[in-house]
Amino acid sequence: MKTVVIAVLALALVGAILWGSWAYEESKKPVQTVVLKSQTNDLFVVTVKHKEGDDILIQCNEDDFKEAFEKFRNFLGVKVEPIEVPGGAMFFAIPPTEVPEKFEPAKRAVIEVLKRHSPRRVILIAHGDCLLYDVVGAWNNQPDEVESRQKADLARAREVIRTWFPKTQAIEIYYATKRGDTLAFNPLPDLTITQEVTND
Repeated sequence: MKTVVIAVLALALVGAILWGSWAYEESKKPVQTVVLKSQTNDLFVVTVKHKEGDDILIQCNEDDFKEAFEKFRNFLGVKVEPIEVPGGAMFFAIPPTEVPEKFEPAKRAVIEVLKRHSPRRVILIAHGDCLLYDVVGAWNNQPDEVESRQKADLARAREVIRTWFPKTQAIEIYYATKRGDTLAFNPLPDLTITQEVTND
């Protein structure tokens, strides 16, 4: 039974990551085109300019929190669509030895999509009352350790992302605590990385 639950969670995770990657790619569509007078026999020639140095935001895909996440994204000035995956950074924190073999190609595909970009900053958001983390905590009979596991996963995900984007100016990490009907977002400064990047 435990294997079936893990397989279902892993499948949902991979599906959400692929959708998030697609949504991120769609947000990177060209923003400006210039029609050039063709110097060749081509019918139509266009110079395509892409945005450079966008942000990447990775968050949980739980429906109950989407509106709050969107408001926080606007507060941060993030213009691109987020990458939404169950558990947020949990996927990026999973050690390669724990990813089922049949899901490894999907994880590699997501990694390659993300590595093609040079983000100015990467933002990771975790939140209290996360369904996936609460299920894992209950399954392991460790419901009181959910928040500490989330923060440990955020730290591991941060290190993975640093290897993918060594020139990123910042990796910002936020934790949203549920208090009644509100969600309070706060930075985790001990996990956030800011660096001065020189243009080589």
